Formats: sequence, structure tokens, C-alpha cells
Amino acid sequence: MRLLDAEAPSSKIIVHVCLPSSGDEARRNYDAFWRAFLNLSSRASHYIVLEENVDAAARAQDLANDEGKVVVLVIAGNPKQLGNHWFNPNSASRAMEENVYRRSSILAELGYLLNGCISEGGGLSGPGLLASRTLQLGGQVCYLDKS
Repeated sequence: MRLLDAEAPSSKIIVHVCLPSSGDEARRNYDAFWRAFLNLSSRASHYIVLEENVDAAARAQDLANDEGKVVVLVIAGNPKQLGNHWFNPNSASRAMEENVYRRSSILAELGYLLNGCISEGGGLSGPGLLASRTLQLGGQVCYLDKS
């Protein structure tokens, strides 16, 4: 939350935080995030919008449909496996990451390939594995400057 409490980098940037609140775990997570949000400085409220039970992918699409807007959808998911458990119809039916992969055949195919064609228990557990697999598939790796 410290990052969100910083000055907005631009008056044009608005951060939409879409959080589910149905179910026990989701409700606890939502409540914790809301309490942290209330502790932010007042300047953060000018560029952060908390949205309860809003589908993040649909919200990102709605925002992108506005002319001239650039939208980035960020998902805090499983760091060891792209798409988490999207391939399992009995797993995480309301989870954002799984649902984005279930809706997009391109993301599902890429996730499967980048996870090493392993759907259970494999994934991206080694350092540099995502970059290595990206290059093997003919992709390009771009490193961001840390400054």
C-alpha cells in the first residue's frame, strides 16, 4: 500500500482496484485492503478507485473502450504458474487470474506453452525460466531499467 500512498505520477493516472468480497476468504481480503486504503493519505483518494465485486477484465475492457485511454490489467496471481489453475474446471471458479485465462484462448495457449506444457504442479519454478521459455518459443525478452 505504500506505493499507492505516493504522489500520483500523473493527474491522468487512475488506479482501479477490483476486489471480490463474496465468500469468507474474499471478504477477509477485501476488509484488509479496505482498512489499509483508509489509512492512506487523502491525496491517494484522488487517483485510486476501489471497486467491489467488479469483474476486472470487463472493467479494463470498458476503460479501454474510451478513446485515448491506455489500460493495463495487473493480476496478482500465482508467481510459479501462469494462469494459476485455469485448466481445472473445479478450481477457483471466481478467481480473477483463472477467469482471464479461461476467457482467452490465446492466453490459455500461451500459458500452457510457457508453463512447459505442464498443467499440474510444473510451471515456472526456476529463476529465469519464463525468459528462457519465451526465447525458446521465438519471443522477445525486454528488461526494465530499475531506475
